[in-house]
Amino acid sequence: VEPTIKTSVKAFESIQVPGDTIVDQLKFITERETIPEEWAPILDTAHEVVFIPSVHIGPFMILFEYDGTTAYVVGRARIPRGSAVHAAELNRSDLLIRLDALSDDTRLRILELAAGRDAITTQEVMDALELSQSSASRHLTQLTATGLLAADASERTKRYRMNGARIDQVFGGLKDLLGTRPQA
Repeated sequence: VEPTIKTSVKAFESIQVPGDTIVDQLKFITERETIPEEWAPILDTAHEVVFIPSVHIGPFMILFEYDGTTAYVVGRARIPRGSAVHAAELNRSDLLIRLDALSDDTRLRILELAAGRDAITTQEVMDALELSQSSASRHLTQLTATGLLAADASERTKRYRMNGARIDQVFGGLKDLLGTRPQA
């Protein structure tokens, strides 16, 4: 996997990471809309944040803290927006992660539920699909990790909304991979 990791690192080195804060930059690097709330105290006090790309972590990310000065974040190796570096294996990997999230009937039903509303809660998913809390949370976590749903934790109850741009990105990535173009 070393060539894949080196390609991802080269792609990130070729761009200026946008964002005024470490959290904004980490959102860009990990391609997440939110960073876990429990990470805030660590990121606020860290003097340095090191991103470690991995091909084994899928859509998830992990935070390690050492000595209270450096935070190490492990996330999926990828090619960031704005990079001139192209890597078919990383683009294919991103696509597979997102298609895997779509390959589960329960997750498709959750997306269908979200598509018909502004936002949904875990409780609404549990009620509509007759799921346990742990099952609903697991599926919502997978959909959020892949970016197909965006989580809003600004209220007491976390709300999830459809991320149409990410869904368009999945279909665009599939079209690019297959070399197909829209029919006129």
